[in-house]
Amino acid sequence: NGGQNLIPTDNQNAEENGQETMQKDTFLSSVVEDGSEAGTGDKNVFRTRSLEIGTGEKEIREEGDEWEMATMLGIQAHLGDFASEGLRTLVLGVRILGEEECENWLSNYRAAATSIKDREKKLTDVALAIERDLHIVGVTAIEDQLQDGVPDTIATLESAGIKLWVLTGDKRETAI
Repeated sequence: NGGQNLIPTDNQNAEENGQETMQKDTFLSSVVEDGSEAGTGDKNVFRTRSLEIGTGEKEIREEGDEWEMATMLGIQAHLGDFASEGLRTLVLGVRILGEEECENWLSNYRAAATSIKDREKKLTDVALAIERDLHIVGVTAIEDQLQDGVPDTIATLESAGIKLWVLTGDKRETAI
């Protein structure tokens, strides 16, 4: 079952700025499965502990559309660079949900997850409903190496005159 425990923390910098800090334990409520129609990637879900800082952080995020667009364009450029190097990328985002919005979404998710008719479409719709207005907090790029023996197998096939096609479900840039 999902939920949060808030624990006061000892963060001297935040306290000097008049901000109260809380350490937050977050527990998993639901997992939205991977679905290409929704544009979601693989979900690695885990219990996490994070430091939540008071009001100062919100002011930074309210700098306006131009700042957001410049940030998004910069991130997209980096993602393109990473993908062209064959790296698998993951963008991390966060959005704070009110209790009512969270409960409504969980109810809709449970209904979609247990639906017999049009289950995949309903799950896609419920995923799209929650995955919006996210604040980007990070980007990862990792090398996705071929399994042991694959390069040798490819070389053997090519030396035997066999034409080889590589299919990918991801972006064309990562199929190098």
